[in-house]
Amino acid sequence: YSGPKDIKRLHAMGDNLDSIMEMDRFFFWKFAWMGWLSRALLTAMVWIGKLFPASVGYGMGVVGVTLLVKILFWPLNHRSTVSMRRMSMLSPHLKELREKYKDDPQKMYRKQQELFKANNVSQLGGCLPMLFQLPVFFALFNTFRNAIELRHAGFLWAMDLSMPDDLPFSLLGLPIRPLALLMGLTMFLQQKLTPSADSQQAKMMNMMSLVFIFFFYGMPSALTLYMTVNQILSIVQMLVIRKLESKKDGAEKTVIIPWEAAPKV
Repeated sequence: YSGPKDIKRLHAMGDNLDSIMEMDRFFFWKFAWMGWLSRALLTAMVWIGKLFPASVGYGMGVVGVTLLVKILFWPLNHRSTVSMRRMSMLSPHLKELREKYKDDPQKMYRKQQELFKANNVSQLGGCLPMLFQLPVFFALFNTFRNAIELRHAGFLWAMDLSMPDDLPFSLLGLPIRPLALLMGLTMFLQQKLTPSADSQQAKMMNMMSLVFIFFFYGMPSALTLYMTVNQILSIVQMLVIRKLESKKDGAEKTVIIPWEAAPKV
């Protein structure tokens, strides 16, 4: 087959010809559910894109899909952010436990679990949203890599959403790709706003912003557009959650120490 990778046309031709788009790829494996998810996101992107002028249609389709994904994951992200805020509050007490029971790891672990349970904190709270969104990220990568609709589709300064968003000039021979740079900047800002109980982990996550710029510098601009918009929405979400939490009666500022007679503030 040497025609355009139009999934509807390929599906209509039969003989499982639409498999050449590899919409079902997840890491090194292929799953039917991943193909369904990728096709659903592609359909949503195309539908949203048709609501706007052709000059910005598919770019707005990417933005619309990003917003849709963020809304779907809002409850999970909300719980994760609240859990991380509470974990950050427990940081001094966790440090105290590590110093007190450094010669007895089992007792230290037991005390930590008691502290987490008493304060309704989940150690996996910050990881679960990332794990659940990983299939969506791969589905979007499958979509942006294969969608013929994105070819030669411009948005903002990007001339082709299926290619990196090169500016017409370079710096010391290095192409300038604003979306990748903006993605790294918004990721750094998000990490600064994200509460963390471990300063070393916070530093590592800040360094990841530079790693992601390097990793995404050669990716299609549709994917870096998705990541940038996603980070901006995450920052807005974090600020909204912070404002909502600050309106509470102050109970979240109290740390419950289960082995003490009274709560310690």
